[in-house]
Amino acid sequence: MLSFLPLVAEEVTKLFLMYRHGARTTLYPNPRDQDYFYCDTKTLISITGANNYVASVFDVMNPQLGNCSLGEIIHAGYVQLENLALYMKQKYPSFESDLQTAYLRASFIDRSLASLKAFLDMFNSTNYDIHVADDGLDSMQINSCGYYDKYVDYVLQDPESHKYDAQLSNLKRILNYTDSEPFEWYMARDEFESRLFLQMPLPAGVTREMYEMTEDMSNTQMKLEYCNSDTEKLAKFLKVHSGLLINDELLKHLNSNEKLIVYSGHSESVVPLVKIISDEYDCKNAEFAAFVEIKIINSNGAEFAEAEYNGKPVKLNACGQLRCTKAEFEAHLQKYALTDAERNEMCNGPL
Repeated sequence: MLSFLPLVAEEVTKLFLMYRHGARTTLYPNPRDQDYFYCDTKTLISITGANNYVASVFDVMNPQLGNCSLGEIIHAGYVQLENLALYMKQKYPSFESDLQTAYLRASFIDRSLASLKAFLDMFNSTNYDIHVADDGLDSMQINSCGYYDKYVDYVLQDPESHKYDAQLSNLKRILNYTDSEPFEWYMARDEFESRLFLQMPLPAGVTREMYEMTEDMSNTQMKLEYCNSDTEKLAKFLKVHSGLLINDELLKHLNSNEKLIVYSGHSESVVPLVKIISDEYDCKNAEFAAFVEIKIINSNGAEFAEAEYNGKPVKLNACGQLRCTKAEFEAHLQKYALTDAERNEMCNGPL
């Protein structure tokens, strides 16, 4: 007599999606750059849902020549978020209908809101409530924290962070920075990356090898920060970084009625969360529109958690497997959750 294994009924009952905003202009302009920067898209905002939009054109007084503001999302960034929306629609058949009752969250910074606008433009509905916190109070941002600053200073003392100091000084000279002006690898990488997304050449005198060195050193410093061998200091760093976000957002919505929760954030929103969730994080910069998915799955009445980073399943630190029980996953997040008072105490404490 033939026997059959029982069918396993599985359903994604809750999905968290957090992504970094799309490609943008630089945050660190060269003060003596004579190139013109022309932004090729507009941040469109409709207050009433009517088909009338406001576009800000930064062409009066800017840190750079041209019509861009610093950190402004550009056309390539819009396309990245539109592609992410299409990916989610194809992957989750109920995604669009779930948007009607979704919790949508953005940081207070324009590029985060514009990225969410680009994402939502790919769906048929037109009216959404976006939840935003004020500047200095947003758990999706780092905000002021003494421990954070001390930790970064500590890890950047590592010799790996200084192996190309001579080349950094040379690059600073090529870009005509004065000796007294701050200049770091991440600043150069930020400007060069912005130029490439705007289809502009690298600055005069900067070679492809120099550009690749900025990539290498930025990733080296990310590894020192987020994958440091001093696990005790690293755990505290991750807590002050993301403890409020976990406490006020993830744990709150883990047991809420919303099936879909979307966060439009920044590198500092995505990277520490991925590291907390999984040691399979590659210790590199989160590219524009990098994203993490956290899924709660009902399997024959039992609840489980899974996660993916940029579409790749990762083993969860909660249990060391690709799938943990929801209870295990929630207990792991609790280890990193902080209230305002707890974070303030940790921020003011020793390294």
